[in-house]
Amino acid sequence: MDHIEHKLLLQSLVIAGLSVFVLYVAWHSGYLAEMIATDQSRLCLAIIGIYVVGFLHCLREAWRLSHQHNVLGELRLALARNPDAELEVVGLDVRDSASGQTLPDGFATRHLRDVLIDPRSGEGPSGETVTELLNTRAQRIRDAHDVAWFLVDLMAKLGFLGTVIGFIAMLGSVADTAEIDVSVMQRVLRQMSYGMGTALYTTLAGLVGGMLLGSKVYLLGQSMNELLEDTVDMAQAQVQRRRSRRA
Repeated sequence: MDHIEHKLLLQSLVIAGLSVFVLYVAWHSGYLAEMIATDQSRLCLAIIGIYVVGFLHCLREAWRLSHQHNVLGELRLALARNPDAELEVVGLDVRDSASGQTLPDGFATRHLRDVLIDPRSGEGPSGETVTELLNTRAQRIRDAHDVAWFLVDLMAKLGFLGTVIGFIAMLGSVADTAEIDVSVMQRVLRQMSYGMGTALYTTLAGLVGGMLLGSKVYLLGQSMNELLEDTVDMAQAQVQRRRSRRA
């Protein structure tokens, strides 16, 4: 399998570039300024702020997860160069006993270390099984992804909240009207247009922001699953190789 360094980060940067391009077009066309001016609830500004926070959070997680994929690639390359290497655990490190080379530290290396140490022999960490340790480490990474999913859900809910506020403002302008004449109707229609604009623009901002940020979080989840599968396959291959040499 070809290994592309920082593949996930590059994919995230492509989506980030598209997001910046969409924002630029919206600003240059005047739609962004019109949206902010029409939105009486100011929820559009809140949604944009949440999107920026989620955007930076996803970039940081993409960098961290890309680093773990790079470590796994380096680990597999080192093992492929010396398939007969006798690995040993020294403290928290995994080394090649023949060359004394320490394998790069990372998610995959820690799982390989847990596989090389038999937890049932009493040398393992607190008697936990290898699977439990792997799931615990994976959950720590997924917790950061859950924060991003929360921001996606929050943006959608703020968009629908703006819809409710906009309709309340629109209907309130009609309910407060006691007399009907041309000037009053002009004022009512103006207030109704602002209320409808608030409802539609906040919904649009929440949905578009949620879709853009959700695509980034989806890539993080897919990359995490790929990291888990490749890590387990690599460790299992090492176990089978050690068993065949002993046989």
